[in-house]
Amino acid sequence: MTNKELRKLTKEDLLELLIGQAKSAESQQKEIDNLTARVRKLEEENERLRSALAGRRDENERLI
Repeated sequence: MTNKELRKLTKEDLLELLIGQAKSAESQQKEIDNLTARVRKLEEENERLRSALAGRRDENERLI
């Protein structure tokens, strides 16, 4: 939206735009939080699997 178009809007229109942007920002923040939690869980699982793999490598080395 151009400056000229913004200037033509009423206070109510501007308020509606701001409310819409705030809702959008809140929704996006929730999605970021959800994705961050998911990444954290995946990193924990990855570390658990790395440890298990290292343990199996050690076991294989002892068997050789």
